[in-house]
Amino acid sequence: MLQFEEALKRIEPDSINEQIFLYGTIGNLYRIAGDSKQAISMLEKCYKLAEESGIKKSRIANLIRLGEAFKYAGQYEDALKSFDIAIQELMPIDDCDLLDFAMQHKGKCLMEVGEWKSALSQFHKALCIRKRKGSKSLINSTELAIQFVKEKIDNNEKIVFGKCSD
Repeated sequence: MLQFEEALKRIEPDSINEQIFLYGTIGNLYRIAGDSKQAISMLEKCYKLAEESGIKKSRIANLIRLGEAFKYAGQYEDALKSFDIAIQELMPIDDCDLLDFAMQHKGKCLMEVGEWKSALSQFHKALCIRKRKGSKSLINSTELAIQFVKEKIDNNEKIVFGKCSD
């Protein structure tokens, strides 16, 4: 992380894309290392820079990363808010190709707070998108999440699933 932070000090102020990349990388590394406070700090800076850049995909991707950092910090309300903003901005047309990621991460967060039915709904929506994309690894990941959540839901409860339109 120190190498990235040193590189950040050497970047020109007008190279916003490099700054976004480094803040995002540093933020994710702090999250992985378990330093949620630093992760959130870096990713908030990254999100702000992405917002200023006007590049929607960068802004949304970093909003999802920030949501993940909040989730790892146990700040579930902030995490869900970040995911909801990302989803709202991507609906109804996902011109950034990130809607399924926002839904998948929101589903994982809902799982962590025990909102099993809501999590299942998010995973199902993500799966529909991923099936249209045709990405086998993403489909598999979501199917595993759905299977896990189904096992956690009481078998006596009646759950209605939506249908994917192909």
